[in-house]
Amino acid sequence: MQPPATDLEPTAVLSDNLAASREQFGSSCPKVAADLTANLKHRMLKENGLNMCVKNGTETPKEKHESNGHTEVIPENSDCPPTKKLKLDNNSFPNKPWKLRAVLGEDALLPVPLVKALAAQIINKKDTSKLIQKLNEVLPLPSLQHLKRVKSSKEYILLLLWPLSSANSTSTSPLQNCDKNQAARDNSTVDIDPAAVRSRLEAAGVDPSVFSENFRVERVAEFGPLTRRQFDMLKADKDSYWPCNFHEDKYFESLVNGSHELWSSTNHDLQEGYMLRATSYFPQSGGVVVDPSNNMIIAEGHGTQGHPLHHTVLNLVDLVARSQGGGALQHTSSVPTFNYTKELSSSGKSSRNGSIDENDEDEKPTTSHNHLKRFGSIAQLSTVPKTGPYLCTGYDVYLSQEPCHMCSMALIHMRTRRVFYSSRSRDGALGTSDKIHTLNGLNHRYEVYAGILHDQDKDKDPSQLRDCC
Repeated sequence: MQPPATDLEPTAVLSDNLAASREQFGSSCPKVAADLTANLKHRMLKENGLNMCVKNGTETPKEKHESNGHTEVIPENSDCPPTKKLKLDNNSFPNKPWKLRAVLGEDALLPVPLVKALAAQIINKKDTSKLIQKLNEVLPLPSLQHLKRVKSSKEYILLLLWPLSSANSTSTSPLQNCDKNQAARDNSTVDIDPAAVRSRLEAAGVDPSVFSENFRVERVAEFGPLTRRQFDMLKADKDSYWPCNFHEDKYFESLVNGSHELWSSTNHDLQEGYMLRATSYFPQSGGVVVDPSNNMIIAEGHGTQGHPLHHTVLNLVDLVARSQGGGALQHTSSVPTFNYTKELSSSGKSSRNGSIDENDEDEKPTTSHNHLKRFGSIAQLSTVPKTGPYLCTGYDVYLSQEPCHMCSMALIHMRTRRVFYSSRSRDGALGTSDKIHTLNGLNHRYEVYAGILHDQDKDKDPSQLRDCC
């Protein structure tokens, strides 16, 4: 797909974009800035019917020559070199100061919070197995299933009875009487009402005589650790740590520590190339929709003036719909700087290979991670169905600016696979003011990554942040 043209006057576009490219990439990526500048100037002149060569501050007309199915720009003056297109190879990106980061939910980034629970010491260690089985039947722990019921040491064996949080108790529950000493809550042993504890155990059919009267308040993990780092932090305090279950998910861990293939050199260059196209619309916010199965650009565009809903994402939605034979916004068919791949899907055929393979009935999605639903921070990755894509199903979206709440929800309804953005936004909803993709109750989730072609030092001053569109 050819780079998008522009609907502005050449002189205005050149001055804005040249200044923008120098400011954004000049210090950290001089080669990228130079290539982007040359590419932008060639695009602006070409859009206005001019094919010029700049030499020694003067512009010389060029003529086109077709060879082997490719159009080359040949200057009339042989001393004038042809304009180079922006290339995606390792030599184009000699400096890579930016680092991709996954935008995860706070539950995966912060230490696991601790809550209080009541524990009892078993007198006879031989009764441990029977007591565990009995308590699991009559006093289950639905909110603490990630915890082990027993904590053992050389001196004693403790059995977890029930949580002490107010959310798990009622006004008539003996739990309130079991926790009288509010000031000593943080201590491992507190003054409580043993009679109230025994009363509840008897009501549940458990013989309280098997426990010592030294009931204890323990601080336990509120939920199971999601990362290796959280698990190690819990275990660091050996005296107060209550054992919990942890099964490391290699995929999720690779997103946390940056060892996933998304951080490879090849993907790094691809991400940079796509984001260069999205940021080339500066000062407008731009975006690119990509099919990662074949690296095809499905649509690219930017936000437009004249309507409060015509943000970059909303325009991209309509451009993708047009690529599938739809589209509802009239202006997306006439703006010269918008591009989309014509009629990707027709007659229910897949956009990936143009046909439905009858032998693929049992084909599974290439990436299916049940943990994503559990963590609530990254989504189940979607792939393009055999009947053809529904809007952005299976597609990745690259945005120059972090999307606002409206755009973030639109990306959910589009069934987007992954969202990559360069710069934070003042009204950003995927990391700055909110993390919509981590909320519970969504019927679709997508992964979010940030930082491509962005200097994070600029985020230290919130006043420098701009709006989504």
